[in-house]
Amino acid sequence: MNPPQSPWPARRPFILSLLLIATFAGCHRDDGEQIRYATAPKQQAPIPEAVPDLPAGHPEVDATSPLPGSAPAPDGFAYTMPAGWTLEGAKPMRLATFAAGTAEVVITRFPTGTGDWVSNVNRWRNQVSLPPVDSADPSTGTPVKVDSQPGHLYDFTGPDKKQLVVVVNKAGSDWFLKIIGPRAVVEAQKQPFMDFLGSARLGD
Repeated sequence: MNPPQSPWPARRPFILSLLLIATFAGCHRDDGEQIRYATAPKQQAPIPEAVPDLPAGHPEVDATSPLPGSAPAPDGFAYTMPAGWTLEGAKPMRLATFAAGTAEVVITRFPTGTGDWVSNVNRWRNQVSLPPVDSADPSTGTPVKVDSQPGHLYDFTGPDKKQLVVVVNKAGSDWFLKIIGPRAVVEAQKQPFMDFLGSARLGD
């Protein structure tokens, strides 16, 4: 005598159908809107800008790093930075600031006639621990040229510090280019500073 057969095989297709219907019904919101799933596209990494060819033996330069040599600055000021100098971050009232060893090179620009000359001279003298003066003649400086514009170089040498200030007027603006620091350092950096002045291009 054969054993009684289970009703499960006969009912299995019907039960599976019910499960499939329940599964698809669960993928719809109550308001009948179907829920959709999408895979967000992957973001591609930005392609770095090409770095110009460097001379043989030059260390690798990252694409995001500034290249050495000639460089522009605000207000159309351009220059070639001497070897060993480093460009510092932006500072108030300055177009550019450089570190030349332990000396500092500062570039500023103001409308012609900003401040009186004696006050400027006394400020520069005070920065190197020199006493103030009652009068000063701007024509007593050493004649120089920056960007083909005539100017004067003024030397302020204190007991420990030294400052060289070049003043040039161009297109209604007074440009002040100076280096200040320990006496020995500024004296050693004088020629690089003069080379820097020779490369400078002042904005209009």
